[in-house]
Amino acid sequence: MLLVQLGKEEGRKLAQHLSRRKRSSGEIGRKTILVIDDEPSSLELATHILTNDGFRVLTATSVREGKELLQAGSDICLVITDLRMPGEDGFAVLTFIKENLRFHNIPVIVFTSCSYGDFVTRAIKLGAVDYLAKPFNAESLLARVHRTLERSKGVVLLVTDDKLQKEMLVRDLEAAGLQIVTATTGAEASAILKTSQFRLVISELALHDMTGLDLMLSTQEFCPGLPFLFLGDPSMRITDNDIRSAGGFGLIDRPLSNVDVLRKVRAVRCR
Repeated sequence: MLLVQLGKEEGRKLAQHLSRRKRSSGEIGRKTILVIDDEPSSLELATHILTNDGFRVLTATSVREGKELLQAGSDICLVITDLRMPGEDGFAVLTFIKENLRFHNIPVIVFTSCSYGDFVTRAIKLGAVDYLAKPFNAESLLARVHRTLERSKGVVLLVTDDKLQKEMLVRDLEAAGLQIVTATTGAEASAILKTSQFRLVISELALHDMTGLDLMLSTQEFCPGLPFLFLGDPSMRITDNDIRSAGGFGLIDRPLSNVDVLRKVRAVRCR
């Protein structure tokens, strides 16, 4: 199947399809932020600030509504939630995201109007990456949002069911300062990609449930332009040029070399 997908004609069609997706990204390319707050004035202010800065904003006035928006499969890259709300509160949001595989990599910023330090400490322990005291202004909100999203540029999704290769790659990439999220199947990877922001995907060419090219093509539907590197094998008779002609960024041949892996990953990050 891989050789058929990488035929000259099929490779050309796939590359053209990816190129069209990149050119027509439009609304798809805008980062989506979910804001959860039961105070209408705070919700309206945050929405106004973020929308004017080019973000797409989803709003919820309760934790229940926020969970529904997350589960709807939208491309949310950041959650901002108030801590103190009636019924379920911001801590429930943090716990839900932390314990759910689909959402655990989405960063969370918390609003707090409480001066007690233990509130913030508890939120950080539950996974909040930053906090913002109420009342807030545009400068303070945008500074935290951009800082949080900038950190996510170093996140790499590694898709492989080879435990030894995974351990080696995670060790080497984390040593290079990258944050690594792993998946073992194409379906698992696709679910993660729909809910989190990544700088790069490194995937096996042959996955248990699909090919790496299938995963790349389906990902362009909701994350156009995301670069893919593929883990190859000499027995597959597939070259780096084959991968590039199909729209990928390149091939990392086995046996894996630490130098080769880091060189190709850095080349993607420096684009």
